Amino acid sequence: MSKRKIFVEIEVPPLVKKRLAGKIQKWSDLPVKWQRSENLHVALFSLGYLDESVLPEICQKISESLKGLDIFDLEFEQIEIGPNLEKPQYVRLIGKSSEQLLQLHETIEKALDIFQSSKKSFSPQIILGKLRRDKWQQLDPRPDIQEKCQISLGVENVWVVEKADQEGGEEYHPIEICPLAGC
Repeated sequence: MSKRKIFVEIEVPPLVKKRLAGKIQKWSDLPVKWQRSENLHVALFSLGYLDESVLPEICQKISESLKGLDIFDLEFEQIEIGPNLEKPQYVRLIGKSSEQLLQLHETIEKALDIFQSSKKSFSPQIILGKLRRDKWQQLDPRPDIQEKCQISLGVENVWVVEKADQEGGEEYHPIEICPLAGC
């Protein structure tokens, strides 16, 4: 059996991807490995490397668990360096804490039997690029990437995807699209 690296995510619509690609253009000269726009997503969690044989069951469990959840919106506010300026690792679009996103996350964890404990909050983020650490550390002064960026994103489904390392970067391939119940 072959193993595949599996993630659970929320897909970002093409118009939002295009808008974000335009926003980060002003920082293109910085030592950041920018995500290709087609790879932008809201990560919920990684399931790690899994045998192909378990994927149908995982997808079914996720789909079944979402039947009781309604469609909702995520509100994003700002592009910034994360996780913080003392330990910069990436550039991200960060959103407001969302009770619905927290519920979605915990519902899927429970369906997959990986739930450990409730979290107080869950703020969405989209990783826009990863800092090239050595070159970033050499910058003097180091830039503080921070810009307001108001984006609303409708969450209608959850994607189960495989991350594959390809020549020229990584690619995410959808395995299953699991819809939420609706309004």
